[in-house]
Amino acid sequence: MRKSETGTGARLLKAGIATAAAAAVVAGAATPAFAATVPMTLSAITGPSGGLNTLLGKTATAVFTTVPAVNFVVGATCPATFTAPAAVTATAGTVRATAGTVKKLSTTQISITVPAGVALPASTSSLKWNVCAYSGTTVASAAGVTPVVVGSPLVANATYTIAAKPVLAASNVVTPATGPALGGTSVTVTGDGTYKFPTTGVTATIGGEPLTAIVVSSDQLSFTATTPAHGAATNQTLAVTTSGGTVTKAGAFAFTNNLNVTPNTSPGNQSVDVLVEGSGVGDAFATWSAPASSDTDDPHIYLVQGAYNPTANSTNKTLGPIADASGITYIGPNQVLATFNLANSVAVDGTAAAGTPVPDGAYTVTWVTNGKIAVQPGGANVDPLKPYSKSIVTSGSTFTVADY
Repeated sequence: MRKSETGTGARLLKAGIATAAAAAVVAGAATPAFAATVPMTLSAITGPSGGLNTLLGKTATAVFTTVPAVNFVVGATCPATFTAPAAVTATAGTVRATAGTVKKLSTTQISITVPAGVALPASTSSLKWNVCAYSGTTVASAAGVTPVVVGSPLVANATYTIAAKPVLAASNVVTPATGPALGGTSVTVTGDGTYKFPTTGVTATIGGEPLTAIVVSSDQLSFTATTPAHGAATNQTLAVTTSGGTVTKAGAFAFTNNLNVTPNTSPGNQSVDVLVEGSGVGDAFATWSAPASSDTDDPHIYLVQGAYNPTANSTNKTLGPIADASGITYIGPNQVLATFNLANSVAVDGTAAAGTPVPDGAYTVTWVTNGKIAVQPGGANVDPLKPYSKSIVTSGSTFTVADY
């Protein structure tokens, strides 16, 4: 064979190999073989509609060699390669987490600020999204288009469900709106009439303390719960939390300074021990010793015929006690044992009326933090170091002296 023929054949062979190789690259690019995607565990699998909360995503193997591109996708699964944003409906749509809202913490962990566009379409109360992390932001070329562009592959994925934030009634959110500071009141929390509470996962607090025994109604428009123990206070804030977020309502509930007493009756002219229960009543008497009279600035537990009123009326209280517990035994933070000697009453001037028994009748067991006259706010003897408060009149604090 002549030398020129040999050179021509070699050149043709090289060209053929190059063409075949190029074809193989194109074919390979059109149907790339990607590594299997890795499941990602999120710090929260539910969240509010409208996003802006931050999630942590963690994988069991190292897949985040660089900061990934993250799409939130409505659909059955994450696409195999990165896709452009698309309008969101109840069945499809893509929202991208913009640059700077995704941070690489390690090769196995990222943080993601959920975009505001991850929101509920109209007439939906919850929606599942796929959280799709890609190696980059290259969008694959459409089928049949040349040159062929290979899209950035999916490297990790998770699912995330959003829900609507609770909507509470404009008024009368909590009924009843008052209850004893000792807790245990059954209350109903009501929505706006259209929002439906999820059947599980509802939590709530009043005054920062958790409600217990939460049960959502069959129509999901309200739920019942039991109030916690809390110091006596008015205008307490209700906070309700679901997977859709937390909503608050100021001034929704008041904890009243109620007492419960056992027994609630006794014959007259004898000594009787009464279990007194109320939020903080035990703590008030933890280091108590018997005061010299019923009008000292110490805490007292009185029998009062009506609503106790320390306001000065001449030199006496407007409505003072008929009896003052002569012995108080601490049991626990919310319990004491009060001993009343019904054979000895208290005179209107606050002094002991020894030998004068407490008359038969119905009385209110009343706990005061300061027993002085005119010690109420605005009174002549108001004491900022020992501020005055009293328990309120309730059926649970009624004590009757009578022969049965």
